[in-house]
Amino acid sequence: MEGIDSVSSVKKGAFQNCSSLESVTFTDNLTSISSKAFYGCSSLAEVNLGNKLTYLGSSAFSRCSSLEDVRLSPTLKTINEWAFYNCSKLKIVYMGSSATTIKKGAFQGDSSLNTVIVDTTKLGTVGYRAFYKTPSGVKFVVPDSKVSSYKSKFKSAGAKSPNVVKNSVEMA
Repeated sequence: MEGIDSVSSVKKGAFQNCSSLESVTFTDNLTSISSKAFYGCSSLAEVNLGNKLTYLGSSAFSRCSSLEDVRLSPTLKTINEWAFYNCSKLKIVYMGSSATTIKKGAFQGDSSLNTVIVDTTKLGTVGYRAFYKTPSGVKFVVPDSKVSSYKSKFKSAGAKSPNVVKNSVEMA
């Protein structure tokens, strides 16, 4: 599905277990994705959420076993519980400048995860087991001023031996 101009929200379970859905592209009209909206979409490999998403419900993309990379909207503050749980091919996640909270289990079981780019100095809470059962040594690219404090947060959230490195450019 491409260029879905008039859609501002995706309702709970709207595409749940839709095994034929391979890609979704939303415009900047999208502001909300409810719980389990894309849960279990096993063929979903590509997602473009636009730049105005402000709500991402729990388990919204859980068990999307073909999803490889996610670029979260710069306006998204909270990544809710289990949002990307068990996305076995997910390799890279980009979190925008508004991100403040990653809730429990958000990336738990993402067995291919290797890079998380955190483009914010405002990240306060990283929930219980948010990165549990992810590979050892996941690279977290963070603002220079946050290397030490973010490393502690990611480790407490279940990341094994997190490789927290500074971004070469200080982010807003």
